[in-house]
Amino acid sequence: MFSITIKLLHIFSIVCYFLGIFYVGQLFLSYKHTNQFSRLKKKILRRQYLFRIERIWNMIVVPGGLIMLTTGVILFFLNKQLVKMQWFDLKLIFLSMLSTYHYWVFEKIRYLKALCGYDFNMSSIKLQKINEIGILLLFLLGCSVVLKYTIKIHYGFIITEVIILMFLLIAAFKLFKKEK
Repeated sequence: MFSITIKLLHIFSIVCYFLGIFYVGQLFLSYKHTNQFSRLKKKILRRQYLFRIERIWNMIVVPGGLIMLTTGVILFFLNKQLVKMQWFDLKLIFLSMLSTYHYWVFEKIRYLKALCGYDFNMSSIKLQKINEIGILLLFLLGCSVVLKYTIKIHYGFIITEVIILMFLLIAAFKLFKKEK
């Protein structure tokens, strides 16, 4: 019963964490889109977006991440056989990529705070692509867990490469479409 409760908490915290981090990415885009408004409206909107970003980060993303990490470690110690499984190696690779993504988002939040309402120097397209990286990581982590008994590590890398290639092709198509 304890194990099931920890698993449920782990899944719930994963959902909260990813929803929060995706919403922060959307708020980055909204902040960027304020460039077209008048100076006063831009200042007010940017202050509100930064307020929302900080609240979502501090109230959803960080607690969700800490609960996710804590319950994940507990689940690991309840089942130490995970170390011997190939899918778990793949999951650890994706988790290290997620921690890098998390750190990048955190640094962008600090950067936005330091701007004090001035223009965000990243393009909207780049912000969208970076937000899609989070979606890709969620998908890869989900696939590695759901397909854990049928996937070998080399298949996991092949699937990862195919998914990354798909995202690159979609990005190239969007750029090509935009240029027309």
